[in-house]
Amino acid sequence: MRAERASRFSALSGNLVVLIFTCAFGLTFVEVGLRVWMGIRSQTEPPLWETLMRPSPSLGVEHNPDVNVSISFPEHEQKRVCFRTNNQGLRQDGDSYYEKPEGCLRLLVLGDSHMDGVVNNEELFAARLEEFFRSNIEHGTRPRVQVLNAAVATYGPLQQLLWLRQYGILYRPDIVIVVFYVGNDIVNLLSETVPHLEEAAGNEFVLADYPIQPSLPPTGNDRGMVLAAKFFLERHLVSYRLMRDWVKRSPLGPVLATLGLADPEKATVNARQAAEAISPEGMGQSLTQAHLARTRPDEIAAAFRKCDRVLDWLGDEVGTVGAECLLVLLPTKQQVEPDDDQERTARVAHILSLERPDLRFDDVVSSQIRPMAERAGISVIDPLPEFRDHRATSGGRLYYKTDWHLNSAGHRLLGEIVGRYLVEFDLLAARRS
Repeated sequence: MRAERASRFSALSGNLVVLIFTCAFGLTFVEVGLRVWMGIRSQTEPPLWETLMRPSPSLGVEHNPDVNVSISFPEHEQKRVCFRTNNQGLRQDGDSYYEKPEGCLRLLVLGDSHMDGVVNNEELFAARLEEFFRSNIEHGTRPRVQVLNAAVATYGPLQQLLWLRQYGILYRPDIVIVVFYVGNDIVNLLSETVPHLEEAAGNEFVLADYPIQPSLPPTGNDRGMVLAAKFFLERHLVSYRLMRDWVKRSPLGPVLATLGLADPEKATVNARQAAEAISPEGMGQSLTQAHLARTRPDEIAAAFRKCDRVLDWLGDEVGTVGAECLLVLLPTKQQVEPDDDQERTARVAHILSLERPDLRFDDVVSSQIRPMAERAGISVIDPLPEFRDHRATSGGRLYYKTDWHLNSAGHRLLGEIVGRYLVEFDLLAARRS
């Protein structure tokens, strides 16, 4: 009997070893095949985020300088976007220097991922604005206009202000253009994982003590065994990343996300995770902000108060260098093209229990930010009417259908709108004098 059991155990063990080696060989074959097919030379190269960004002890993250990387992006007409930064980490071609060229008017653009852009450098708002002045202002009657793009993806209003204090004033700009995205710049002020404000005595806000840690993906075992294993798989296996993305976009995505299985880092049972599992980044930002406004109105009210203070500081900071400050209220796709991608929007809104009035929260943000900025001495441009008119007359998109970031046409139109405003109100001549 013992001999028979030993024989069975030996046979089972042998079959198990064969199965393990077969699975390992199969997975290795698939992984190598995917890397060859996708043209990936080595997974020891740093992840994309680490290529684009570096930790900053005062800002959380900032652009790496001299980046030149091609990123797959199927919604762009070229199916790829070239992300380039210059010698100072600005998102533009050509080196920049703090010293301003003689006879030059310098415009400095601050913003988030919309201005950092999911387009090529020459298609960005800052480049389109500079092109507008080259094409529409007669030489000899106006000075040369230089537009520097200091926008950084993930930045909210406070980080933009801090960047201006640390770097921006060194450029001695004549006009600072702050592009305020109404879809998530309010909710960004609630995050405590980046530099943030905390309440002090007398209903005042102060910059919180921020124990800066790199805002890049952590690699230590302090993440826990499950999250450490997940990080390892994401970092080293193409097959895992493809399967993960497929699951998130499948009908199982919302269910697994709600249960915390689609992404262990989002294990809280919260409908927002389910919505994010089926919605692109831009949509998730806008509708998540609307969800917070519905479910946590006190926190959103606090965020508006923080924004009011940040805008006051921004106006003062720009004034210290004798510059003008201009705030552009960048609308969301939901405000401009609500008829586009309606099915997906409706699904996410249903998961978040958003009703029709909730979907108009972006309008509420615009209406509250304008008077705040004007009280701080900041001029305001609202391109929403012209964006809507463009949609009504041409039918063309200004935003990507599923990503919700501005496309090339959106950047071009925004550049024209801001350029016309600066010329109409003669701000360039005023700055020259």
